Amino acid sequence: MAKAIAEGIKEEKVDVKIKRCDYATVEDAIEPDGIAFGSPTYFGYMAGVLKDFFDRSLEFRKRISGKKAVAFASAGSNGEGCLESIENMINAFGMERVREGVISTGIPGDKELDACRDLGRALAKSMK
Repeated sequence: MAKAIAEGIKEEKVDVKIKRCDYATVEDAIEPDGIAFGSPTYFGYMAGVLKDFFDRSLEFRKRISGKKAVAFASAGSNGEGCLESIENMINAFGMERVREGVISTGIPGDKELDACRDLGRALAKSMK
């Protein structure tokens, strides 16, 4: 899903990097104009490593505020809680959610990957 979002961003001629949140630093969130946050669903919530990233970034909230952001989630059955938890963090950090996120139930198919590319294009356009 992240790769499809990156493809959509690249289509709009915007530079993009994919970073795993367990390896990302706070600087990785401060540097770009926009961020796509994604996670598999665990017990109806985002992965602990993504929550940890938000926790580590809290003291830099003012430097992240105002950035454009989108969310995406994958799930075995229902990813709504995961997507909502990520979007709640986007709001809590004062980022501007560009549009509603994408959920893939099971392995992402063409429909979900197309939606991810659209999400990437929307994020890129919002940063221009």
